Amino acid sequence: MFDRAGKRVHGFGIHALQPHEGAGKLHYPDGLALAPDGARMLVVEGFEDRAQLFGPISASERALTANQERNTASHFGGALDAAGVLYAAVEPSAPGIVVLDTTLSEPAEITRWSGYGERVAQFVRPDAIELSPDARRLYVADAGNARITAWLVDRPAGTPLKYDPALARLSLALDLRRLEAVRWRDEPELVPDPVAIECAPGGALLVLDAATRRVLEFGPDLAFLYAFVATHDTNTIAGLPGHRWNEPSRPVDLAVSPKGDLVFVLDALGACVRVFDRAGKPLREFGSHGDGEQQLLRPAGLTCAPDGSVWVADEARSRVLHFDAKGAYLGALGKPGLARGEFAKPRGLAFDPAGNLVVLDWGNHRGQTFDAEGRAVSAFGSRAYLQALRPKAPAPKKD
Repeated sequence: MFDRAGKRVHGFGIHALQPHEGAGKLHYPDGLALAPDGARMLVVEGFEDRAQLFGPISASERALTANQERNTASHFGGALDAAGVLYAAVEPSAPGIVVLDTTLSEPAEITRWSGYGERVAQFVRPDAIELSPDARRLYVADAGNARITAWLVDRPAGTPLKYDPALARLSLALDLRRLEAVRWRDEPELVPDPVAIECAPGGALLVLDAATRRVLEFGPDLAFLYAFVATHDTNTIAGLPGHRWNEPSRPVDLAVSPKGDLVFVLDALGACVRVFDRAGKPLREFGSHGDGEQQLLRPAGLTCAPDGSVWVADEARSRVLHFDAKGAYLGALGKPGLARGEFAKPRGLAFDPAGNLVVLDWGNHRGQTFDAEGRAVSAFGSRAYLQALRPKAPAPKKD
């Protein structure tokens, strides 16, 4: 709270400590409304699908809340990837990156780096992350800085497991705002919004720009190659087929088929997956909006399995749907909850080299790994949220 001159007067709010804790604890608040008399405030927490009403407090209560310790621990965001023996995920509240080693039964954190700012090695809103197939290079799409950065990861297989703060070092950086080749000529004021990134077979790097609804392709050294528009309309603007500004569309993720011949783009508003060839020619789309067994309510993540099938995370219904490459429904995984195999707002999806599906259980601040039969085999993340996955200790026997 500030006075009209901008001087801070007061603040309140304690981070939730237990899973989905309320009763005055706040978890990613993103909206508020103040009563006309200033005596009550409604705080909205979209993350928890709830709103809490706060009223006036006494001077002693105000002093107490001002001195209470804030939990500033960061949490996984909406993106992750897997390659070699590594998992990598974004930490938007840090903001930064965390890397985990999977050689143990439970993935263990081996490094992280963060820093808020506009300098080349800092982040504002890291939205997407991608490991090269050999796990030696890590790419980050920072939508807040409209920037792609590449980091060299020095974690050779077979080396002793340890935490190493210097595991990764910055290798390359590309400011999309300064790259003339990817500027949208009819809309020069648009700021690039890279929300997804994917390595294709052969080493090319695909970036999804939500601002212009385009897929941009770069070489491993971030040299621009070409672009295509990720909609299925037949209009042409600036020589690129398939774009219409008034079409309701919000691309949020992309994936590449194992052979590298198909590109899948997830449209959150259209609640569908659009399929293109590598040249950007529209081929088909599948999925529809709704709460039916085969429908998508709020799709948020996408990945291709080694067999070419497609998995889609539905954030609103806390489950992951499985389709074949042509869009036929094959089944679903998960339901709302905290237990093993249950999710809260799942987002990022990836397959590790062993063929396990890794689900970023965003609303539960954790990741879960599933084998080919859909069995949960490991988990990583916030300890409070992992507790529900561990077997309960047997009750002591009575004499």
